[in-house]
Order: sequence, then C-alpha cells, then structure tokens
Amino acid sequence: MSDRGQTDVVGFVLVFSLIAATIGVVTVSGIGGLEDVRDYERTNNAARAFDILADNIGDIHREGAPSRSTEIKLADASLRLGESSKLTVENTGLSPPLRDSVTIRPLIYEARDGAHIVYENGAVIRESPDSGAVMIREPNFVFSTHDGIRTAMIPAVQTRAGESTESVASSGASTVLIRSELAISEVLSSRTSPITVTLRFATAPERAPVWHRYFESRLADGTWSSSCTVTGSVVECQFQVDRLYVTATRIDVKFD
Repeated sequence: MSDRGQTDVVGFVLVFSLIAATIGVVTVSGIGGLEDVRDYERTNNAARAFDILADNIGDIHREGAPSRSTEIKLADASLRLGESSKLTVENTGLSPPLRDSVTIRPLIYEARDGAHIVYENGAVIRESPDSGAVMIREPNFVFSTHDGIRTAMIPAVQTRAGESTESVASSGASTVLIRSELAISEVLSSRTSPITVTLRFATAPERAPVWHRYFESRLADGTWSSSCTVTGSVVECQFQVDRLYVTATRIDVKFD
C-alpha cells in the first residue's frame, strides 16, 4: 500500500472514531437530559395531585365531609406517611394553663431523583435536593385584625395512619388511591380574652425554614407584638391575641 493510501486509511479511521465518539457523547447526555426532564415533569404532576389532595382534605376539616379520595400516579417513586410533626399552642401562665398539642403524620411523595412533595397540616411543600424547600400551597391558619380585635384560628389537621400499609412504592407506572376519612373533629381551645400565646411547630429540619417564613409573614403586622425563631427543626412564635381558637381534625389516611 502506498504512503498516500495508508494516510487515507488512517484519516478515515480517525474521522470515523471522532464521529462515533461524538454520537456517543450526545446520546448519553441526551438520554440523561431527557430523563431529567421526565423526572421533573413527574414531580410537577405529583405537586398538582397534592394540591387536589389538599382541597379534598380541606373539605373534610373545613366542611365536615366524611371522606375523600385522591388519585396519584407513581412512576419510579414512592408514597408514605412520614415521621411525626407536632403542633403545640400554649400559655403556661394561665390558670389552668393552656396547652394544646397535636401530632401529625405528613404525606410524602418521593421521586427517583430525591425530590419530595409533602402535605403537612394543610400546606403543600416541594423539596429539591438542589434548591431546598418552598411552600407551594399555604395552610389554613387565620390571623386577622378587625376593629382592633386580633383573632387567631389555628387548625391542626392530624393526618395519621389508617388500617393499611404506611407506604407504597412503584418501579414502573401505577396509580395509587389515597383515601382520607374523618375520625373526629373537635375544638381544643376557645379563648375570648387577651393573652400571649406561644405557637410551636416541630417538623423536619429541611421544612422548618419554610414554616418559619410562613408564620413570620402572617404575623408581620406590628399589632401582634410577635417574634418568630427557628432552631433546627423547631419553629416557635410568640404573639398577643384577643381571640384564640384551636381546632383538631383527625383524619385516617389509607393507600389503595
């Protein structure tokens, strides 16, 4: 073979190798990009489903509906009742002292990439491994002032395990039905005289800053004489109120 022929063959091999390598890189990165987009869209769909879930549970604790069902699609994802949170409202200086405390099991959707959608005490929170947590739906706390009267309505939506498994996972595509059933609804406290209240919410460390921002924004009006802090997983707010109502709605959650 002549030198020119050898050069042509070598050149062809080099060009072919470069093209093959380029195609390989594009294919791998393209597939990875498509998977990222797919995972993000699946998490968006879960967020929309949890918004519907919040509406349905709201029908139970606000309207007294006996039960509601919500469908959610799982694809390489899991759904579970998470570790307990605790909502406490107290004033130990009263006689008898005021202390209402309710334990809550949040509902957690976990995607393959580690993203979470969480329903917790009326709120929907989205957690990302990269960008942290954000509250995408606020709970139903009421802090209002009318004619100088400060009124706080503090609902505890106690989602808890019903008579079924506490978690479900899917390695493919499946649909899970979340059944929410009213167990009991009650008024824990009803006060119509001025007092100073401490509201404490113990949650997961990654969600505590989100709840802190929520309470701080709702109590930003100076008439509440409020202060809010967050330490680790505990958010604590102290404020003055003229009328206080604390309710608890206990809801059994089942996965079908």
